[in-house]
Amino acid sequence: MLTIAEVPAFRQVVSEMDEHAPFAFPGPSTSRGRRQDNVDHVSSDRRPAPPPLEANAPLVTWVGIAGWTIALIVLLAVREHIPPADRWWIWTCVTGIGLGVFALLYIPYLMRSRERAARRRARARQDGA
Repeated sequence: MLTIAEVPAFRQVVSEMDEHAPFAFPGPSTSRGRRQDNVDHVSSDRRPAPPPLEANAPLVTWVGIAGWTIALIVLLAVREHIPPADRWWIWTCVTGIGLGVFALLYIPYLMRSRERAARRRARARQDGA
């Protein structure tokens, strides 16, 4: 065994291995042999989670498209001052605008799909009750 100043450089861990996890080597960071932490003193009286907020998705998408459009206009205005290796930012703005337009087309479909799913859940709840 390799030793440094009469102290073993590698400790033998094979005999300490857990039979259920042969890849886990117990060490100073494991909790083996220590008491389990107790969280009973923490209050369990929690308020219920608030309902999720519904954003105005088309408005948010339009704001995003406007931001990418402004960035594209600025980059096109200073195009000569941008090093050729960094001109990919122009295409990033174009991609952002394109994804925003796709989102504007997809949002109505998504909203209709959510409404249909909510109606199905409500109908299933009524039939089951």
